[in-house]
Amino acid sequence: MSTILPVSQGIAASDRFVPMPRQWVQLRDRCSEYSYDRALLMCEALNDAWIAWVPDHGEVTLERHQFLQLAESIA
Repeated sequence: MSTILPVSQGIAASDRFVPMPRQWVQLRDRCSEYSYDRALLMCEALNDAWIAWVPDHGEVTLERHQFLQLAESIA
């Protein structure tokens, strides 16, 4: 089971969550009633937004505040 860590957690700036391509993240809100609550980050877009893929939904653009770090990767 994965643990969700708030984006703001961490003492030093180097400890803060830095999103990376090919990383699974927890969505704060689902894209639709039937979509997953996680997304796979594909690439960074402009202004701290990310292009991501959400299972059972498709491609989306996520603002940084719309997702959280997962403590463990999912396969």
